[in-house]
Amino acid sequence: MGRRITRRQFILRGGALAGALVVGGTTAALTPSGGQAEAVTLTAARRRTYTALMETVVTGPSLRLDPAVAPQAAEQFAAAYAAWPPDRRRDADTVLDALEQAPPGGSF
Repeated sequence: MGRRITRRQFILRGGALAGALVVGGTTAALTPSGGQAEAVTLTAARRRTYTALMETVVTGPSLRLDPAVAPQAAEQFAAAYAAWPPDRRRDADTVLDALEQAPPGGSF
């Protein structure tokens, strides 16, 4: 119960969806069902954080992809993000901000 995981473990364990997006090349699974969300862009800082996340995930032992796919994955994520409802964007912002503020090699 009280066992903590490292930032790297969190990123690798949580990277399955992100990896699926990179491999699948689609944002359809991330767009809200029904209705159109207000378009809001991902901040430059959060885009950089997501790109770094993707670089870590895609080069991990489970995917072993070229890190050059990370910027494209970030672009796809930003497009999906813009279509999300505000509550979903806030959730994504919370996760990206926590990753950005976490110390390297730290744990959650």
